[in-house]
Amino acid sequence: MTKTQKSLFVLSPLLALTLACSKPEGTEKHSESTTSTPDGAKVKTTEDTKQVGENLEAKTETKVTTNDGTMKSEALTVIGTVTAYEVGKKLEVLTGDKESRTFDLSDAKTTAAIAPDVKVGSRVTVTQTTADSDHKNIKVDVGG
Repeated sequence: MTKTQKSLFVLSPLLALTLACSKPEGTEKHSESTTSTPDGAKVKTTEDTKQVGENLEAKTETKVTTNDGTMKSEALTVIGTVTAYEVGKKLEVLTGDKESRTFDLSDAKTTAAIAPDVKVGSRVTVTQTTADSDHKNIKVDVGG
C-alpha cells in the first residue's frame, strides 16, 4: 500500500464521520416578480422558501402600488414540530436544524385559530397572514 493509499484509508472514516455529523442540507429558494395590471397598478411579489428535511418555512410578500397608494400583505407558512405552546400566549415551532419560529398569540393585533389537539410534539402547519393594518391572522392545523 502506498503512502497516499494509507492516508486515504485513514482519512476516509474521518470524512464520513464529519459528513454524518454535519448540519442537514436544506433547500433555499428566492424569487421576485413584478407585473402590471390593465388599470396601471404594479404588483411586486417576493417569495422565500427554506426547507430542511420535512420542515418548511415559506414567506410571500406582495406589494400593490396604484395611483391611490401602496398596499402590502404577507403570508407565512411554517411546517414543523411544536417545541413550546402556551394557550393564548405563544407557540414555538421547530423549522430547521435547531431553528424555530415563535408566534405571539397574546398580541392585541393577532387573531389565532388553533386546532384543539395542538400540543408540544405535534407536527403542525401554521399559516400567518398580515395585511396593511399589521393585523395578523394565525391558523394552526395538526399535520403537515
